[in-house]
This record gives sequence, C-alpha cells and structure tokens, in this order.
Amino acid sequence: MLVLATLIVFLAAVPEVLFIPADMQAYLTFTTTSGITALVLLALFALQYRADARTQWRGHYIGPPLRWGALGIVGAYLFFGVATLVLGLPREVFMAELLDGLNSWQATIKIASLIVLPPIAEELFFRHYMLRLFPYENSRAWTWIAV
Repeated sequence: MLVLATLIVFLAAVPEVLFIPADMQAYLTFTTTSGITALVLLALFALQYRADARTQWRGHYIGPPLRWGALGIVGAYLFFGVATLVLGLPREVFMAELLDGLNSWQATIKIASLIVLPPIAEELFFRHYMLRLFPYENSRAWTWIAV
C-alpha cells in the first residue's frame, strides 16, 4: 500500500500539467494537485478498510479534541498575524502574489482548496502510510523516532 500511495502522491500533478489550460492553473493549482491526491488517497484508505472501518473509531470520541485543535489553530493564526502587523514585517512573496489577477470567485476556490486539500493528502500519506513503517507500537525508542 505504501508503494501505491507513493506513486499516487508523485503522479497526481500529471493531469494538471497535461489537461488544465495555463490560464486556469493560476487558481486551480491546489485543487488539481492536492485535490486529486487527497481523493485518490481517500479512496485507497476506504479500499483498505472496506470490511469494517468502524473498529478504528470505536471507543474514541473525537469531538472535544477536534474543537480544541480548531480553536488552537485559529488562535495561532490570529496571534502571528497580529504579531506580524505590530512588528511591521513584510509579507512573504508567495503570500503577496497568492491572489494576484484573480477575481473573488477564483480567489475563494484557491483559498478553500489551500486550506482543505493539502492537509488531507499529507496526513493520509505521512501518518497513515509512512508511519506504519516504524514499529512504534512495539518499542518506546521507535515511538520517539517516529515522532
């Protein structure tokens, strides 16, 4: 499964280069690369656990940790945004040019796909497939190496 997931991650950008016109690539970059990767990795995950995925979540109520995590992320973004303004730091080149030449609809698509799709693809690939290579459940040393 790791080999298949690795192939998916590396080959997911091919449809963008081949089939998406250059003028649309400006705002569909994250959707076509991370979106395709996330969808195919989710399908691979569903295929892997098609028999009974409920056993993975049984006994784990994830509502409060998700709520605290979301509040922590929003708080960190607000803190560092205010700190950047107070300290007078310039914007990064990537961020300064992120929405150049896009109308509001295209900017919305780009920002939404940037917030949602890359984390799904990265977490599935790194945590679900790559971290399974470490026998961290058997040894405390491997647990710290995996972290």
